[in-house]
Amino acid sequence: MAILPFINLSGDPENEFFTDGITEDVIAHLAKIRSIKVISRASVMAFKHRNRSLREIGEKLGAATLLDGSVRRSGNRVRIVAVLINGESDEHIWADTYDRDLTDIFAIQTDVALKIADALRAELSSQERARIGRQPTADFEAYDLYLRGRSSLYRFTAESFRQSLKEFEGAIARDPDFALAHASIAQLYAESGVQGSMGRSPEISSGRGGSWASCTTWLLTRSCRPITSRTSTPASVKLTRQSTGSNRRSRCARARSTASKGRFCSPACTRTLDSRHCCAR
Repeated sequence: MAILPFINLSGDPENEFFTDGITEDVIAHLAKIRSIKVISRASVMAFKHRNRSLREIGEKLGAATLLDGSVRRSGNRVRIVAVLINGESDEHIWADTYDRDLTDIFAIQTDVALKIADALRAELSSQERARIGRQPTADFEAYDLYLRGRSSLYRFTAESFRQSLKEFEGAIARDPDFALAHASIAQLYAESGVQGSMGRSPEISSGRGGSWASCTTWLLTRSCRPITSRTSTPASVKLTRQSTGSNRRSRCARARSTASKGRFCSPACTRTLDSRHCCAR
């Protein structure tokens, strides 16, 4: 299935970061369900402005079902409309409207994921249900700073990287145990490495930037799984090892160090990035 970027109906472009953050978090929630195959954020963001019909988008993405929706943020209230659509027939499978306080945002995300799973008759294990219901932080202001940081990070400029770091550090200052903020700083260090000292580097135009981004994603997700001698290293990681220079080793080291503080997915997860998988050994 594909979770299309939610539409910002707030009337304020400044709230775009919040809308995009909701989209990303719903994707992350549904990706925790093994029986549901979720299209990546990078693929669906190309259809943010709905320049094609939903049926055409579904065909382009190879998605049997689509989640469409909107977000309206006003003061301390948020209104979220979510609609699950059959990609072939364009028929509605499920729809709901949430009109609540901003502090209920995590409960909304959990409810959307569980109701979609129910609508698709997906089997959920008790562990999956627990992961979906877990709140990343109890501090909404920290979460708001985290979403702002994610929005800044995706602009991929020297200035936006610096702004992103400031916002992630602000989130951690409010909640030192906010794992996602720690993980995002690790990603920031890795991304800024390929950008070249917080600026564009030759790797981007030559296509190696995509390899680094793929490598970063692999490192972050792999940190929650056991790493054994049988763990395979994707080609993008191998390519990045060969194509990056020693001037990026310090960033990779910082990425590992920061990632280890995050203890991804749960405070109980003590696995950290293995030095064998450093992009610039």
